[in-house]
Amino acid sequence: MRIVGITGSADLFISISALLIAIIALIYTVKAYILKSGLKIRCGFSTCSTIDCNDKYISSITLENIKDRATVIFKIYLRLESNVYVEIEDFTDKPLILKPFEVYYKEYDPLLFYSSGTQLVKIDHLIDNKKIKRDIILSTTQGKYKVKASISGWDAIAISLKNFYTLAIKPYRLEYKNKSYGSDIRYLIELKYDDGEERVIPVNKNKEYRVFKNVDFTDIALRSKDDLKKFMLKKRREGKFSFSKIKVIDFAEAFEQSKEFQKTDPYIAETCGYFRYRVIGKIVTIIEAAKVKRKNKLTQKKNKITKVP
Repeated sequence: MRIVGITGSADLFISISALLIAIIALIYTVKAYILKSGLKIRCGFSTCSTIDCNDKYISSITLENIKDRATVIFKIYLRLESNVYVEIEDFTDKPLILKPFEVYYKEYDPLLFYSSGTQLVKIDHLIDNKKIKRDIILSTTQGKYKVKASISGWDAIAISLKNFYTLAIKPYRLEYKNKSYGSDIRYLIELKYDDGEERVIPVNKNKEYRVFKNVDFTDIALRSKDDLKKFMLKKRREGKFSFSKIKVIDFAEAFEQSKEFQKTDPYIAETCGYFRYRVIGKIVTIIEAAKVKRKNKLTQKKNKITKVP
């Protein structure tokens, strides 16, 4: 009887051990499956305003893939409330492949302006308003992604055609030497030195903004890019600078040319609540679509009548 008791206890111990091992293996399998299925990305971003431009903008963003599988990202948006989508970055031509457990971090330069289609848009008041709900939205191979949400075939531009109240906004930047500059920059001074070093120095429209510690720009110097170049060469002769070559770019002129298609005054962006966006927006969209359809039919009918045989 004693031997049987010992054997029974051993069998029980083995059974419990086997059960625990099976449970641990199951937990590990489930965790491994969860890590390799679906999407889970953490993100953070910062906004800022500078003396270089009039608009506040996203200055940096961090994306962290906490899944054991790669995620392909086409676009990154900042969504304000339900209807305003501000594009942060477009990877459509070369999608961002976020590898397992990889972190993507990028800093952004000042911008020229925001635009929705051909309309200038102002959103500073929305970014400043802490009561407005804001989310980072990703357009991925699995569709729209916000925390754990996933809807196939999602894009802010596409949904703007389905809901009249959707506002898809793009930031416009103007680059020189792979760096963007804001709308308040007047000139860019490109300096080259004998040791091969190159510097591009932005000159703000505000003359009070000091570019060089030992030199103040005069009104005549800032009159044109040629006058600015002559001023810099004069200061070099006086021993203020030691560059070997100089080039001045009229950035303000390039900026004005870049927004020639923006003929109207900026539109002040507005957010709207869930009901207004999901219900009223849909109704307005149906009405507007019917108006456009009717207008197109009348135009086609008019063209048939006026067509010369």
